[in-house]
Amino acid sequence: MGGGSMAKVISKTLAEVLEETADRFPDNEAIVFPEFSLRMNYEEFRGAIRQLAKGLLALGLEKGEHWAIWTQNRPFATMAQFAAAYLGAPLVVINPNYKTFDLEYVLRQSDSKLLVTIGRFKSSEYLKMVLAIVPELASSKDGKVTSQKFEKLERVVLDAFNFSPEGVSLLTTEQLFKLGVGVADHELDEAMRSVGVEDPINMQYTSGTTGRPKGVLLTSLGLVNNGFQVGEVMGLTPEDRMCIPVPFYHCFHLVLGNIAAVTHGSTMVVPYQVFNAERTIKTVIEEQCTVLHGVPTMFQRYLEVKRESPEFANAEFRLRTGIMAGAPCPIELMRAVIKELGAEELVIAYGLTEASPVLTMTRRDDPLEVRTGSVGRPIAHVELRVVDQDGNDCPRSDDSEDASAVGEIIARSIYTMLGYYKDPEATAKRVRNGWLYTGDLGRCDTQGNLHIVGRADDMIIKGGENIYPLWIEEFYSARLEGKIGIVQVVGVPDAEYGQVPAIVIEPKRGFELSEDEIKLLGDEGLPRGWTPHYVKIVSADYWPLTVTGKIKKGELSKKLTQELGLESLTERKTA
Repeated sequence: MGGGSMAKVISKTLAEVLEETADRFPDNEAIVFPEFSLRMNYEEFRGAIRQLAKGLLALGLEKGEHWAIWTQNRPFATMAQFAAAYLGAPLVVINPNYKTFDLEYVLRQSDSKLLVTIGRFKSSEYLKMVLAIVPELASSKDGKVTSQKFEKLERVVLDAFNFSPEGVSLLTTEQLFKLGVGVADHELDEAMRSVGVEDPINMQYTSGTTGRPKGVLLTSLGLVNNGFQVGEVMGLTPEDRMCIPVPFYHCFHLVLGNIAAVTHGSTMVVPYQVFNAERTIKTVIEEQCTVLHGVPTMFQRYLEVKRESPEFANAEFRLRTGIMAGAPCPIELMRAVIKELGAEELVIAYGLTEASPVLTMTRRDDPLEVRTGSVGRPIAHVELRVVDQDGNDCPRSDDSEDASAVGEIIARSIYTMLGYYKDPEATAKRVRNGWLYTGDLGRCDTQGNLHIVGRADDMIIKGGENIYPLWIEEFYSARLEGKIGIVQVVGVPDAEYGQVPAIVIEPKRGFELSEDEIKLLGDEGLPRGWTPHYVKIVSADYWPLTVTGKIKKGELSKKLTQELGLESLTERKTA
């Protein structure tokens, strides 16, 4: 099943695409950040990114070297994404919900030479957490460090918006831009020409349940073409204004948002640093946005705000399209969004980070039944199959209960990652003979639409965010070392988020653990939103086991679902 391989492949780097867009639409607004009172047209946007790239050159960042950013949805983050493409220095995007346990792992594993962080946001003390794992920073000058723990790390830079560090000498992002003044344009142009379309420019961390998070290396070839084709499906034009409230650290923002917009000369509008439904709706109205992205939970919040706020009840929306992705979409929600927000051409997308990320989309003119009952058909340059355990193609079927039609979704495309950083074994397992094995189970109907049936692995998707059970299990095993015999984390259904994590713990003999203790530890050390919603302390005879003594996670999830009285939530009909 293919998605139109006759479409032209864009053989340009992301930097070259930005240069071309700025030449064609110099006066079009490129980015709008209402919170920061920032507006730039494409000519100004290009100028700022070139200045940043030259500043990075002045710091000594070279092609192939990694640099990391740990931030919220801020202007610098958007500029960093494109500056990385000018230098061919992959940007490592770190989840802002991480705490020291997670940050330390990613910063070390990624071999990042430079870390850009913010000081504080709400209750999250980012700089303090960096200081906790890089204590040498406290006595540094301009953020230069020699760290015993992080051999590659040389500098920490602070995005100091509304924050003044006390007792720490750091280079700020404002100063980083100024460093670029001393670098000639021809030096940047020379660096830009040395970068090829198949060189990595971005690294994002993802994981299933079989190991620690893995750094996914993505190229201009995959990212540019994926973003362009996503924009084509949405029918983007230079007149479109795209509201992007989804988190920067995810491909949803970076590709379905930023790159889709830039490849079409559209405007990127970022309403707030984190998701806020009221600010988003206000921004959509005031900025006359025509495109809106989000996961189903976010769209539900949009509707609630519109319905409950007198300010927005009679507001005029110019929304035309957008993408709902990241989790199953309830039929009633899609209908309400189209009716109440006016997004009649709203589409569904499916993919994974390793595919840059989109593989399939519904189309704007698809009947509502298709847009609410499937994840659509492959986009251009994607060949997709559903295969059984022996690698044979499963038959197409319109019967949702036809077990013979269900198999693993695999895809071959120009979008496939280069590989997992420093993990050739995991790469070889995920990509075989050119085919990307998604780990998802699906069924193709006779019209070529893909239906997601389930997950071949045990990853939990909470409101569109991937939560990794093994990571949580390792966290608790480390924090409660000596007290835990067995710990298992599984997903259970939730009316609001689709899935939430639940933890089952068998304490070692002689030790007692409480639900409050487990949740407190999670709140203190796990990424925001990862703390188990349910905690169950059990004895040795509780576990469902295979004949070889392995725990059956699927059965464990079903058992918990029944015990918690959540069975009715599994019966909801979703796309």
